[in-house]
Amino acid sequence: MNSERIERIAVNRIQFEIFKSDLLKDEIPVNDKTPSWDGEIWVYRNEQLKKSQLAGKVPVQIKGKEVKNFSMVAKYPLNKDNLDNYFRNGGILFFLVEIVSASKTQIYYLDLLPIDLKKIIKDMGTKKTITQSLKRLDISSDSLEMLCRYFILHSEKQPLSLLIDKEFAFDSYKIKFFTPSQYDVQDFLLEHGTYAYRHIDDLGIDIPLYKIKIKNIEEETDLWIGIDSVKWYTEVKREISKEYVKLKFGSSLEVIINKTANGSMDRQQPLKINFNEKGTISDRIKDSKFMLQMIKENSLNINGSIIELNKFEDTSRLKNLPNYISNLEDIIETFRKLNILFDDDIDDFSGEELKTLNALVNIFYKGKQSNIETTPPDNPPFLQFKFGSYKLVLFTAKVQGKQKVFDLFNLADLQKHLKIRAIYNDQSDSVDHSPFLTFDATLLLEISNFDPKVVESSFKSLICENELSLTLTNDYFLQLLQYYDQHDHRKEILDLTLSIFDYLMAFSSGNINYYLNRMQIIKRMREFNKQEKENILIMKEQQSHTPDVLCAFYILLESKFEFEITFRKLSKEQREHFSNFPFYNLTKQW
Repeated sequence: MNSERIERIAVNRIQFEIFKSDLLKDEIPVNDKTPSWDGEIWVYRNEQLKKSQLAGKVPVQIKGKEVKNFSMVAKYPLNKDNLDNYFRNGGILFFLVEIVSASKTQIYYLDLLPIDLKKIIKDMGTKKTITQSLKRLDISSDSLEMLCRYFILHSEKQPLSLLIDKEFAFDSYKIKFFTPSQYDVQDFLLEHGTYAYRHIDDLGIDIPLYKIKIKNIEEETDLWIGIDSVKWYTEVKREISKEYVKLKFGSSLEVIINKTANGSMDRQQPLKINFNEKGTISDRIKDSKFMLQMIKENSLNINGSIIELNKFEDTSRLKNLPNYISNLEDIIETFRKLNILFDDDIDDFSGEELKTLNALVNIFYKGKQSNIETTPPDNPPFLQFKFGSYKLVLFTAKVQGKQKVFDLFNLADLQKHLKIRAIYNDQSDSVDHSPFLTFDATLLLEISNFDPKVVESSFKSLICENELSLTLTNDYFLQLLQYYDQHDHRKEILDLTLSIFDYLMAFSSGNINYYLNRMQIIKRMREFNKQEKENILIMKEQQSHTPDVLCAFYILLESKFEFEITFRKLSKEQREHFSNFPFYNLTKQW
């Protein structure tokens, strides 16, 4: 077939498509010798095709190519000189007509707006040609008319004057697209994409930025998914592409429905169900149970429509689902027994952290307590587990000759199986006391299974009038208060320390230190009331106090001037000592 015949067939094929629309008119001569262009398509607002109703003109370039079979993806080389001409004159609608015979043709197109051409030319550098992929034109609809209107809309918004690289102070971004009423917005965007502009309020103009190619669109839906008549999922997302519609639900599940070439649902292709365990533990359990039920019933309910499913692949992964669910439920139950709401995504943990988590479940929940080792052995008898942001502490004890593991914050087990005795350095005195004394205050408060009520009860049950017992408790809870000043969101620490100092005062109501410590806790919680202020003044004047005690009173009374004078009277060592107490932290609020 000679080149003239190929050109005539190609031009006639495009003219025929133009003729199918009542709103398009061609100005495309055959054997046209105009450089870069072959003519124009005129677009009108109504069928009368009057000059006054002309919406715009689309410049076109038409190429014909003889082939044995139509291309799945058509490609064509474009000349840089032609691209420069297109760029300076508002773009081009480029057509390639593949020709098997005069009666057997296929049209492909490439819509190149000025912003597209600017990028292509820049990317070419010194190259003379560049090969571009073209899209197949849908001749079963009026897509050519829509394509021309879309071209005119954006061509008018991309004049050469706005494409020169300049710095503009812009106010907002805009996404503009045109969709005829008979077209689905999503299908249009997937096929053609759209353009982004930046808007300048003062000038009232939009500066072209780039073309947006849209591979898929995701949206919320009002669909529900279940099995039989039971709704399992009421939050379903829909992802739409040119090839498929994907329904996403839960954290692990997808239903994929393939599309035909014209975009409708392909009922000849079976549904594809993807199951990939993801999300939090509770999400994984639900999704896995749904998968098992779906396999059992061999059906799926989407918004009331029952869909029969083909047989599932008999994989080891599906066979293992019951065990997988059981293991996840064991993890949740382990943490429930530790009074911790644990619903993390286990994918966030490293391999070593997962081993630690499994060890916790096996030792504490399942009672597999062989090979338990404490460091140093049996003194202290604690087991620590660290994974992610979690730090857990358990303790071990022998019960009827067997080693058992208990939650450190289970009061009944603690009182029954774990006792300590505090001894003065000179061994002049000793007293039974709370096991929590063996923990640094900072470590104790960062344990994930920490329970302030258990700590409170443990101390209260072991505090006695013994001076050693009272002193140890006082000092320990000042450490907790010091921690609070660095982590003041932990309000439960204030409640705990206040309760303990109330208890200490019941043993020694006249102890000025217990009184001052109690009041500094209240000051962190709220303003003093009138009665409390009067009591502070009375306590201050009742007897002669050492300078450090006076400093504490002045801090409670917010007497900055008197505090500074009294504080300076302390020796250097005394000032350093006082500065290490929580009381001094209150002065930082001044």
